[in-house]
Amino acid sequence: MSATYYVKRMAAGAALILMVVGVLTLVSSPGRADGDRVDHDRGDGHGDLDKVLIGLRIAPVPLNMTHKDRSLVGLGSYIVNAVADCNGCHSAGPQTEYTVTGNPYLFAPPSQTLHMAKQVNPATYLGGGQDFGPYPAPNSPLHIYSRNLTPDDTGRPEGGNSLNDFLVIMKTGKDFDHIHPTCPAGTAQTASCVPYPFDGNLLQVMPWPAFQDMTREDLTAIYAYLSAIPCVDTVVAGQPQLRNNCPK
Repeated sequence: MSATYYVKRMAAGAALILMVVGVLTLVSSPGRADGDRVDHDRGDGHGDLDKVLIGLRIAPVPLNMTHKDRSLVGLGSYIVNAVADCNGCHSAGPQTEYTVTGNPYLFAPPSQTLHMAKQVNPATYLGGGQDFGPYPAPNSPLHIYSRNLTPDDTGRPEGGNSLNDFLVIMKTGKDFDHIHPTCPAGTAQTASCVPYPFDGNLLQVMPWPAFQDMTREDLTAIYAYLSAIPCVDTVVAGQPQLRNNCPK
């Protein structure tokens, strides 16, 4: 037999080995079973279809999708409602967070064995007004209330803040409203200021130090969702910053 014949046989054998190795690699690849969907975060709000669909399904209020990115709104709803529990702080409080017949912590009469199906109260949803009590000490005269996150008559949420302002708030805690400035040096705390060393330029109760590490896409999605929910005009005595200019 010629040398050419042996070369061809060796080449064919090598090709067969490479093919087998390739098949085994695909079969044994960790972290993915055959038929599983792989999500790729492309950074455009369309990377995680499951979260988007869940977010759109669990939104507890009608959404205004006019000129909105459906995927961003859905992702924002997923973060706001299924992950961060924003309404837990930004409603008027546990007493009104759910409807009378939709409090999942209570048994549903008359059975006394089954719990009520969850139904968020749309009248207070993300409208703020929850009193966090005396701050920063039990006898402090200052009370801090959660802010209204719903859109005003400009269509922008969270007091009419722009997306850029919202990103600054979430990344740095900056309080653009300056509702509770730092008390002047050498003076006693009042009902409208925070004592030194607390920085009145920053939001004092909101957990922005945790949220500041979220991706820009996630924060943009939250803003998109908050722009799509109905306006709530919250009335709390002595707290005019909670009022909202809802569209007529």
